[in-house]
Amino acid sequence: MSLLDRLRGKESKQPVRLAIVMPWGRVGSNLLVAQFRDSFASRMTRIRNEPLNVIKDADEQLGWLRDFYGERNDDELLVASKHGLLSIADIDAFSGFLVEQGIRLIRHRRDNLVKVAVSQQRAELYARHSTEEDGKARWGVLRGEKPLGTVDLDPAEFVRTLRYVSEAQSKFDAFRPDCPTYDLEYETLKADPVAVGRDVMQWLGLDPQREIKLRFDKATPEKLRAAVPNLDTLRRASADAGFADLDAMFDE
Repeated sequence: MSLLDRLRGKESKQPVRLAIVMPWGRVGSNLLVAQFRDSFASRMTRIRNEPLNVIKDADEQLGWLRDFYGERNDDELLVASKHGLLSIADIDAFSGFLVEQGIRLIRHRRDNLVKVAVSQQRAELYARHSTEEDGKARWGVLRGEKPLGTVDLDPAEFVRTLRYVSEAQSKFDAFRPDCPTYDLEYETLKADPVAVGRDVMQWLGLDPQREIKLRFDKATPEKLRAAVPNLDTLRRASADAGFADLDAMFDE
């Protein structure tokens, strides 16, 4: 609290503190975060994207979280960080921190694991191609940019990715800390991202000061066969690896 606030006998307004947690990437989180950033002047939001990826020790991760959410800056309305669940070294300690600090949570998921695996592989190829073209890896397709075209995917790599996201999904299902939570599934966000953005802002108690604009285009077509010619090969590899129960997801 500033000296002026003390003299006035007023408490400084605290920013909304938020954590976005997803089981993996490719859930539309960049689209959501971009709406947060675009809705306010830059000084009014402080958002970090998957910072725990480079911090492996559980105690160091908690230290980072305490420093980040404990910092106070004038004019800030929203302080948020986004994390993949598997980057969190101690999920129980992370959950306890959210509850202890009263931090709001968005559980952001995508139920179609096949599309997650396809999107992840295509994103890796897109990042590789963009790096070769201009030296910068891009993981999302900004509006007006050329997306990755039709391309076969490696079946063995697809199965490895599918196994990873399946294991992550199991852990994510159990991740339900007792803090204010907004549960968001990819298809809901994709159907009307602006309406979802407004609903999330209302849940957070924030009033956007700018018109919400969409920065990103969908990187993979809705029908997977339009992007992946060897989809049947991937389907057979998936079934052979023990994922026959996911077969219907290839056609959704």
